[in-house]
Amino acid sequence: MLANAEPSYNCDNASHVAEHVICGSQELSSLDRLIAKQYRQSLSDAALEKDKQTLRQAQRAWVTERNECEYSFDCLKGRSLERLTTLKAIESFAFSWGGVLRESPTLESEQVGSTYERQAIVILQEEAAYWNGYPWFKVLVSGKTAYQWGGIICDTSRPNTTYCEE
Repeated sequence: MLANAEPSYNCDNASHVAEHVICGSQELSSLDRLIAKQYRQSLSDAALEKDKQTLRQAQRAWVTERNECEYSFDCLKGRSLERLTTLKAIESFAFSWGGVLRESPTLESEQVGSTYERQAIVILQEEAAYWNGYPWFKVLVSGKTAYQWGGIICDTSRPNTTYCEE
């Protein structure tokens, strides 16, 4: 981690317990700076305004979720590492064929949203669960983490390509 113990924000203006905990930890402050840097880079790289808006919504949702950790160092560290990983994954947007988003990778789980055809998504991971010969994916869509079955397009110019390999 970086040697400087200051987070990306002014600790004098910290208004949540979690922000004060971050200010008191060199490790959490360093993670906060890395997240802020990656977030700015992701915003800069986003070509479409709706993609930038999606990133902003996801960042606000993450800050709210992070602040729920309050005094828990482990919770703050875990959520920060998860956010940094997610932001790095955003560099490789995929697209959805459209479909239902689920709470877990099964058809029996609760529907938590939907995607439209060619909506930008971020693939967080391919799940071990399959249905009808196609895998489930953990995805980030409009700031929400959910599961989508199949229907992933890597390149809008090649709609028959259904999964993105780095």
